[in-house]
Amino acid sequence: MKNGIYHYTECGLDTVFLVNGYSYNKTSGGKTVTIHDVDGLHRVIGLALVSQRERLSGKELRYLRTELLLSQAMLAKILGVRELTIGRWEKGQTEIPVSAEAIVRMLFAESVGEKKGRVKDLLERIADLEDEIDRCKSARHTRLTLDESKGRWTSQAA
Repeated sequence: MKNGIYHYTECGLDTVFLVNGYSYNKTSGGKTVTIHDVDGLHRVIGLALVSQRERLSGKELRYLRTELLLSQAMLAKILGVRELTIGRWEKGQTEIPVSAEAIVRMLFAESVGEKKGRVKDLLERIADLEDEIDRCKSARHTRLTLDESKGRWTSQAA
């Protein structure tokens, strides 16, 4: 705390400072901080991140992902990338593509009721369809034998 401002690093971000909305408590273990309305605070932090013009940092992406209650694996599935890629973005090892960033921003805004839509449902359905396509590609294809007689096609069991 400096000049009555609390540096709120517990959220995983280095850039969050609270003017109020917190209190100090003395316990047998020492001094602790209680944040009032943590859910409301996290919602406002997320909305500030999704509405900023600057590109998201890896820590900011991780913050939004965890607030969305998504694992790296699930976000990777939604975005059509590998789980390792999400980890690299969050660690700042590689740049986050603008398209992925836009989707995460939309997902968060939708999750807190700022945007109406079904972005997450649609992305999950697309990911499920892609999994199904991959399973079909790897499955053994059945030979399809067709017969045309009297101007009509019929299939025959192979």
